[in-house]
Formats: sequence, structure tokens, C-alpha cells
Amino acid sequence: MLSVRVVLNNGSGKSEIRTFANVLPRRVAAGLYKAGLVIESQSKKLLSGPGRKTGPNDNPYPGVVTGTLRRSVTTVGEATRAIIGPGGLATPYAAIHEFGGRAGRGGSAVIPARPYMGPSLDQAGEKAFDVLWKVVTAP
Repeated sequence: MLSVRVVLNNGSGKSEIRTFANVLPRRVAAGLYKAGLVIESQSKKLLSGPGRKTGPNDNPYPGVVTGTLRRSVTTVGEATRAIIGPGGLATPYAAIHEFGGRAGRGGSAVIPARPYMGPSLDQAGEKAFDVLWKVVTAP
């Protein structure tokens, strides 16, 4: 869990505190969005390798067959969070790639998990936090 503690001890008046209170939420929202873009970028890198039908089957990530899954990964910024991942109805198979499971008629096909969102956070999470921190603490 992320925790931020702000201490103002410079003798400034109420107007500066109000300004700070108005600016901080916008900076947090902007920082979360930019941090989300870092994770989005990493996800797209992991999804850029050869797909099962176009290359060797040793790629641990889904890879590219048509590029639809990779194009669907987006970042949506909100006031207190960023949502990163495949969106829309264009990629109903995104979850089956991430978590694995049964697909096809009657669940006849077993699809192994080939996660790409979780590993993206693991690989780029520190960089994303650094981006968030720089935006929030910028002068």
C-alpha cells in the first residue's frame, strides 16, 4: 500500500495551504496516469513477441498473431487510480490468456495461463512509482 505523509512547516499562510490542497489531487491524478502508461508500455512490449501461430511456441507471453490484444491495452486515469489493461469487447480472450482456463465449444480447449499484465507490473512497477513520485513532488 502506498502511503504519503505531507508536513508543511514553512510558516506559510492559509492561502498557500489551500493552493497546495487544490494542486495535489491534480498532480496525483496526472502522476497515476503517467505511471499507468509505464505499465501499459511494458505490457505492449511483452505482447510484441512471436505469437503461437507465427513463431516458436516457447514465448511465455501470448505474443502477436493479429495485434488486437496488444492494441487493446490502454490506460484510463481517474482521480485516485489508473486502470491499465485490455478494454472493450474486441478482446474477449484477454482474461483467458492472463489466467488460463477452458475455452471453445463446451470448454473443450484447455488454455494455459500466459500472463502479461501481472509480469508487466512486476517488471515496471518501480519505474512507474518513480514517475508518479516525480510528478507529485515536482516544484
